[in-house]
Amino acid sequence: MFTKIIVASELTKGESEIVKCMKGFRKLGAKKILLLRCLNPYEIEAKTSSLITDVFEGNFMKQKEILIDQGYDVETRIAAGIIRSEINKISDEEDYSVIVAGFAKHSMLGEALFGGVAHELINTVRKQLLIIRIPGNADEIEEGSGDGCNLMSHVLYPTDFSPNSLKAFEVVQMMAKSGAKRFTLVHVVNEARINEGIPHRQVEFSTSGMNAELRTVASTSGDWLKKLSEDDFKKLQELKAELDKNENVQVDIQLLFGKPAGEINRFTEENNIPLVVMGSQGSGFIKELSLGSVSRNLVRHSSASILLVPAERNL
Repeated sequence: MFTKIIVASELTKGESEIVKCMKGFRKLGAKKILLLRCLNPYEIEAKTSSLITDVFEGNFMKQKEILIDQGYDVETRIAAGIIRSEINKISDEEDYSVIVAGFAKHSMLGEALFGGVAHELINTVRKQLLIIRIPGNADEIEEGSGDGCNLMSHVLYPTDFSPNSLKAFEVVQMMAKSGAKRFTLVHVVNEARINEGIPHRQVEFSTSGMNAELRTVASTSGDWLKKLSEDDFKKLQELKAELDKNENVQVDIQLLFGKPAGEINRFTEENNIPLVVMGSQGSGFIKELSLGSVSRNLVRHSSASILLVPAERNL
């Protein structure tokens, strides 16, 4: 599933910090990484091709050394063409299963960012897409900011129990089997389904059953909410039981109340979770990631890196 990975490179100083986060994928079976930079025909015609090659090869060298030290077989390539088209073509023809791109959460002016290669890929790439959050500001990525990055140290899996999200759970299961040890499974009861009088809140559960706070919320909101909460919690317990079959895993479950993207982002940031694994919509993410959707808001604003798993893919 993760054997061959494409890292979509940009000529930025944060690129070396991105590849430092790839170390955790070695335990998942990742072996080969292609460092790929795409130049459109206009760029190639307007500049001396040998100069372009020299600049990018120099940029690739540091990234390549980091990845080789992590145990990867690394290839560098400069391709002519539009990046979204070239990556789909290469990943299909050469059997790459994961595409990696990175971006920062904010500029130095405090503006939320979502651009560059990541923006190009998210609506079009057909394979699993890992968006690595670059620590710090986009305008000034500090060298060493990616040191100690371990995406596998704590994995958050948000689910709405749809077939699409359950495809992403297959990836979470694989991570548990491959040695990742800590997981949190989250479902958000959307505020649209809750009476306006109930405040947004996080309701935590022990592994033995629902706590008193949930019972209080449900009892003050009518039998329908109690039944809804109990059903959702039972589904989370069933997913937890699947992960518990693996040795030495720690699995927590959380039922949250409110706006899904906001609650997941808040929980992720408060608990310093490095990686979110979630489903996206089919081949290409246009429908699921339309502006305002849960997935797109998570990608834009989450403090964590995010692995988007398409519903239809070759495992």
